[in-house]
Amino acid sequence: MVLDIEYALSEHSDYCILKTEKNKVEDKQPRIDIVTIEKNTGQLYVMELKYGMKSVLGEASAKAHLNDFNLSVGAEQKWEYFWEDIQVLLEEKRKRGLVKSTELKHAKPVFAFVFKSEIDGDIETFKKYLREN
Repeated sequence: MVLDIEYALSEHSDYCILKTEKNKVEDKQPRIDIVTIEKNTGQLYVMELKYGMKSVLGEASAKAHLNDFNLSVGAEQKWEYFWEDIQVLLEEKRKRGLVKSTELKHAKPVFAFVFKSEIDGDIETFKKYLREN
C-alpha cells in the first residue's frame, strides 16, 4: 500500500541527515520517492524510483540514495523516529477514510529500488551496478 509520495525529510526531524558541530543542519535533506507498507506483514518500505541507467549514475545516483537512507531513516539511532512519524501519518489517513486498517510493524524500514529499464540490457547492468556499489 502506497502511503506517501515524495516524502520530504524535515530538517527539524530527529532523522534528518546530519547536523554539524554547531548543530546546523546540512542544506540538502533527501526526499523519499515512495513510502509503502506491505499489507500482509505491515513492513515499512522506503522506495526510490529509477528509470534507465542514466538515472542510476551521477549526482542523484542509486548509491547516493542508499547512503542518504543509511544516514537518515535507516540509521540505527534514527529509524524509530521516522517510524513514529509514519505511524501518525497512517493513523490520520485511517481517520479520514483514506486507507483501510493496516498495522505498521515496529521494525526498521526496508530500502528498495523500483527500476524501469529504458533499453535492453538495463536490468542486468543495474544488477551489476548494485553488486559492485
